[in-house]
Amino acid sequence: MTIYESYAIFISILSLLLSILSLIFTQINSRRTNKIYYDQTEMAIRESISTAKYKVAEAIKNSGDNNQYSSQIVKVSIEELLNLYEEACAKYIDKKVDKKRFKKLYYDEIKKVVESQELKDYYNIGSKYCTTKKVYNKWCNLVK
Repeated sequence: MTIYESYAIFISILSLLLSILSLIFTQINSRRTNKIYYDQTEMAIRESISTAKYKVAEAIKNSGDNNQYSSQIVKVSIEELLNLYEEACAKYIDKKVDKKRFKKLYYDEIKKVVESQELKDYYNIGSKYCTTKKVYNKWCNLVK
């Protein structure tokens, strides 16, 4: 084996090692990026739901007039909140949030919302909130 062949083998091995190291660092950075994405998504969901809850509470508080306009505002506020739960559950199903943390954060909330007597009409068969019901069934009805 000539010195040039030895040099070429050494360079090839060094290139292979650098490629492997590059792949490892790329995987580590990808995981960090995904974690940041999950965290940002979860914070946005939490902020949106909190704002919507506040709007529902304000609408109910201001509906003392008991007129049709006030009841419409309450209904729209509730639907906005339910839409946010629906969107959050869709992100859960699509694996765009950390599933364990999401369940820990939203288990009680989603259970209360779906089981609520005041909101039962929103969750009837054929409702537009089927993703929320799907997550609820997955978590609460282990028989299914």
